[in-house]
Amino acid sequence: MLGDLDVNVSERPTSVLSDQTRLLDLVNDAIILHDVQGVIKFWNHSAEKMFGWTKDEALGKHAHTLLHTPSPQPLEAIAAETLREGHWEGELTQTGRNGTPLAVASLWAVWQQDHSAPLAIVEISTDITERKQDERSHRLLAEVGPVLAASLDATSRLANNAQVVVPLLADWCMVHFRGEDQPIRPVGVAHADPQKLAQATELLRRDPSDSNAPPGAVHVLRTGRPELYPEASDELLAAIARDAEQIELVRSLKAKSAMIVPLVTRGHTLGTLTLVVSAESGRQYTEGDLALAEELARRAALAVDNARLYAEAQQLNAELEERVVQRTTELQAAITQLENSRAQVLLLAQHEQTRRESDRARMAREIHDELGQALTGLKMDLAWLQKHTGPKQKDLLQKFRDMSDLVDTTIQGVRRIATELRPGMLDDLGLVPAMEWQLQEFQKRSGIRCRFTSDMEEVALDAEEATVLFRILQEALTNVARHASATRVEVSLDEEEGYARLRVQENGRGSTQSEVDGSRSVGLLGMRERIRLRSGDFEIQGTPGQGTLVVISLPLDKGQEALC
Repeated sequence: MLGDLDVNVSERPTSVLSDQTRLLDLVNDAIILHDVQGVIKFWNHSAEKMFGWTKDEALGKHAHTLLHTPSPQPLEAIAAETLREGHWEGELTQTGRNGTPLAVASLWAVWQQDHSAPLAIVEISTDITERKQDERSHRLLAEVGPVLAASLDATSRLANNAQVVVPLLADWCMVHFRGEDQPIRPVGVAHADPQKLAQATELLRRDPSDSNAPPGAVHVLRTGRPELYPEASDELLAAIARDAEQIELVRSLKAKSAMIVPLVTRGHTLGTLTLVVSAESGRQYTEGDLALAEELARRAALAVDNARLYAEAQQLNAELEERVVQRTTELQAAITQLENSRAQVLLLAQHEQTRRESDRARMAREIHDELGQALTGLKMDLAWLQKHTGPKQKDLLQKFRDMSDLVDTTIQGVRRIATELRPGMLDDLGLVPAMEWQLQEFQKRSGIRCRFTSDMEEVALDAEEATVLFRILQEALTNVARHASATRVEVSLDEEEGYARLRVQENGRGSTQSEVDGSRSVGLLGMRERIRLRSGDFEIQGTPGQGTLVVISLPLDKGQEALC
């Protein structure tokens, strides 16, 4: 069809030319015909809709002066290649009448008749702006995930996030953060131009804005709502900046368009993310860019919140262990000094164990619920992104799969930590199933064969007694793994003469009686202490070369409701 169109319209019948023009106007792609010097000779209806100029306005203009077409290679070179090869195909950025940059997939072809000299060049352009924006969004979100997970420190995660945003979404980026009961403070800055990084850093060092100013980082922090500035006017700069010096500093960075988005998690605003594009880039922020920035901020805030939760869990665990050590020391001193008050001391120790188990259970719930739910949400986000990624984007799809595998591994680790703190099976199903599960897990981790037997399905044990026996089994298995060099473990739990008896027999190197009696192992001391507090008995029988037998006897309370 294009080959039949004559540029010299005066030599073509009016009806034929009109038919050809109507057909070209039906095409969804923009079709532009210009001579070899670039002067527009034809401009179809789709070109009018895509770029904003009417046919009458475009005809006679130089095509790429009108469209402000930047290119990875000189346009003259593209035209020369087209004339030499007969065609050229690639991606260009062109500007519409309203100043909005458009990404287009462009096909250039030589128009000639009967093998004569080239008469003109036909450009067929397809708007791929939305597709390129989607590709940029997917790439940015894919790259930001590992960066956010790379550090356990909240401020480091935010500072690293700024480095990823530039230059994919911004020419420069600033991050402000507010800690617990602290004012907002700068934590990170990045600039696409290394020579301007010092200026951006100086701007970041200054107060973000007047606390009473309607726009700016402090205002976004206070309201929790994002702000979009398609044009960074002097009026806007004057409203945000503290003084004339700060205005000049912003002007030197040639800010053209900006966004400020809040970092919000669980209804609390942690800080702000300021994104700016400069005049040199030719970009201008839109509502679509704001949506992407909000999603980025949401993920950054979630990562920071997870880092906080982890730090709090670590601190709680350290405090718990410190309190346990402190209480154990105090208990030993009290036993030495107040032997005649043994009953009171035992009661205190029992309370301490109960509190410790309660703390461990609470920590297990918090880790499972908070971190587990956050990681599951991240897994769902990744699945959504993978589903909406084209099959041709193999690298991006592989990146999604790798990230999904990392999330799965992290979820497994969270579940393992929560289970080690307090196995839910012990509370839900009882002691015997919990012991069976513990031995199965031990066998999988250590490779040591395990066998478990029990006749205590109907025997009464209260919750605290069941917890004591379970913890002792855990400690005994830990000692087997660390010291015994065993290949088999036999465990039994039976009722004998009013006692619940737990036997742990391994076939390792064995211990002499002197080694058993003189042991200062924390594990052995812990097992003895737990049983002593319950008025039970603890025995260890070791035979060199044949293994070691641990026997725990705990008196049964027949008045308790059966839990096993």
